[in-house]
Amino acid sequence: MTATPEEQHAIVLAFSVGLPLRPDAERVRAILAAAFVDHAGELWPEGDDTATPEWIRENIDPILATLERLYAVVVAGEHPGADAFLNRMRWLPPLLLELAPRSPRRLAQ
Repeated sequence: MTATPEEQHAIVLAFSVGLPLRPDAERVRAILAAAFVDHAGELWPEGDDTATPEWIRENIDPILATLERLYAVVVAGEHPGADAFLNRMRWLPPLLLELAPRSPRRLAQ
């Protein structure tokens, strides 16, 4: 994905806000939980013993909200570690786009 940090932030923000309103929210949370468990090393590069698969499954919305805030910090200006964060999270925006609800117009494409 070659989206700018601003575009990546917009993707994460829109997804995070819309997730609780989706009729398939629990199914999508389960997919996100599996992805977050698979990418735990990117989410917690310093490690975190409390970030167990069970904890991750129970905290999808807060994790997503935290990631959105981190993207907001990145786009707000120069911050040490911003490039490393974007590199570690390069898998997230494409996943969220894949999971985004399909509008009738997008279905026709």
